[in-house]
Amino acid sequence: MTGTTGTDNSYSLEIDGGTCYTVGDNNAIPTNTWTWVDYRDGTTASKLDLNLTAGNHTVKLIGRESAVKVDRVIAAADTTCVPNGVGDNCVVKACDLKCYLRYFCCSGKCRHCRPNSLSRDR
Repeated sequence: MTGTTGTDNSYSLEIDGGTCYTVGDNNAIPTNTWTWVDYRDGTTASKLDLNLTAGNHTVKLIGRESAVKVDRVIAAADTTCVPNGVGDNCVVKACDLKCYLRYFCCSGKCRHCRPNSLSRDR
């Protein structure tokens, strides 16, 4: 995630039309720098750890501040993994998400996305 000011630091995450979680929301997130964020409600100790059943799910990233950008999302089986660089070091479990971001990481490979599809490996 990145933002242009100290208050551009969060987005809402909704799964299957349920509860919206505020991801990030901490003024310590650096501006104009891509930063991995794995916590919610502004508290770095409140890790975003959600268990999903097998099958299809609808995942929505909903804007809260106008200048927030999200480049990648990792659905990881290992919640202790800390992503490095583009996040290829984390083991990824879920794969069949429609691609609305620039990249989506799956099975240890990050793919560049075209609208509503996954394309070339990166």
